[in-house]
Amino acid sequence: MVYWLMAVIAGAIMGVAIPAIVALIGTIYTLGVGAGVISAPFIAAGIAIATVAHDVFRNWDWLVVQWEYFCDTMIIAVDGATAEIQNAFAGAVMFAANALDKLFSIVNVSSDLAVQAKEWAANTQKAAQATIEAAKANQQLANSNKVKQRVSVSSDQCTN
Repeated sequence: MVYWLMAVIAGAIMGVAIPAIVALIGTIYTLGVGAGVISAPFIAAGIAIATVAHDVFRNWDWLVVQWEYFCDTMIIAVDGATAEIQNAFAGAVMFAANALDKLFSIVNVSSDLAVQAKEWAANTQKAAQATIEAAKANQQLANSNKVKQRVSVSSDQCTN
């Protein structure tokens, strides 16, 4: 007699428990999908950051070569641009000094200012031209060093 009472109680418990367990599993699934949808962009960003970090780590030697080449090229470009500006300014001073010299010759007056300006402009133009040529030579040297470093990095990567 006790068995049928226990069976009734067990049936009642199971009748309530099974739908509750199904509902619980459904709720957990819904929460999981919701959490997945919410966290998906963060997971994707983490994967992207990890991928970039891995690529930087694997290609560090190549990146160092590229950075050194970039820095060398920027220094050379700034030196060349500075020399070009000096050359242009000296050309303008030379033009003004020639005009001043012609003006003084028309007026029949002698001036050391025009002579000094011409000398300064000529010297500045010579120095600027030398700097421009040096910048071009340095750029060629940097290019040849990049080729050497690229070959070196490529052979290092083949041995790894």
